[in-house]
Amino acid sequence: MNALEAYRQTHHLTFEALASKAGKGTSLVWKHCNKPRIPADAVPGYEASLGIPRWQLRPDLWPAPA
Repeated sequence: MNALEAYRQTHHLTFEALASKAGKGTSLVWKHCNKPRIPADAVPGYEASLGIPRWQLRPDLWPAPA
């Protein structure tokens, strides 16, 4: 489970509600929630709209702060 799907489940959001909150389409959010990795170009948008740090969304690209 990736960080976006974990966020959705923790906040008890439907894919539609998460998409609305993120300002993206439902099918795109569903796709991102069900992939092992969120595309790097989508990370800044999720970080800005949902407050999920980029290092949680893609720890392979952005290391956690020390």
